[in-house]
Amino acid sequence: MAAAGPRPNAVACTAAVGACGTASRWEHALALLGLIDRPDALPFNAALTACGRAARWEQALALLGLVARAALEPTAVTSSAALLALLAGGRLQEAMGMYRQDVETGSLPDPWKGDRVLDLHGLPTEVALVAVMAALADALCVAPRTGGLDVVTGRGLHSPGGEAVVAPAVRTLLLEELQVQIASGSESPLGRARLPVESLRGLSRRYGTDKGEAMRGKEKMQDTAALADVEKRRLDSYTEQIAGVGGTQSGR
Repeated sequence: MAAAGPRPNAVACTAAVGACGTASRWEHALALLGLIDRPDALPFNAALTACGRAARWEQALALLGLVARAALEPTAVTSSAALLALLAGGRLQEAMGMYRQDVETGSLPDPWKGDRVLDLHGLPTEVALVAVMAALADALCVAPRTGGLDVVTGRGLHSPGGEAVVAPAVRTLLLEELQVQIASGSESPLGRARLPVESLRGLSRRYGTDKGEAMRGKEKMQDTAALADVEKRRLDSYTEQIAGVGGTQSGR
């Protein structure tokens, strides 16, 4: 039987959830979240951050289910935290599907400025990398854009200490991991990574150029959002568990 007494102060609990998020204490964050009556997006985001730092992607997806049940509108922080949890858990395919879905619904800003400029301003580094990979995956399914692809990484002016974070991460992804050539010199000004059309054609040659392979690649990319939805449905038990944490805690 639950112990009688007043519920903990919502403001104090929200602050405590935030502290747990910073410390990656996801179990404590979920327990405290269950003690808050009608929580808003702030404690949910903090709990999602805790799950992300602990690579608890299943619990992060369950929290997204609770956000929907509470009729809360996911913010860019909500989406970014969930994406980081998926990436930390090695679920790249699901992360790409969720990223596309969040851009379509407006939870994340659309980075496309025109048909060949991908602007990564305002995106956390890991989310920016997912955006780049999604853009390159699209390049496998369609004819290379005339003039190539222009990735705006920024110069780090708004980063802590003025140090660029996104730009070097994008360059490492493109040059070392994916082996995609970046235009050199004045063709790639500071704060941008310009991929000439020859680079995109080389990418298509390495990963499949005939129409059948391109179509299969396109279908695979379209299926990623559905995969994320399947994962959410499969984790209903986690949602119920998290939703009941508050009652369990108060009964101790």
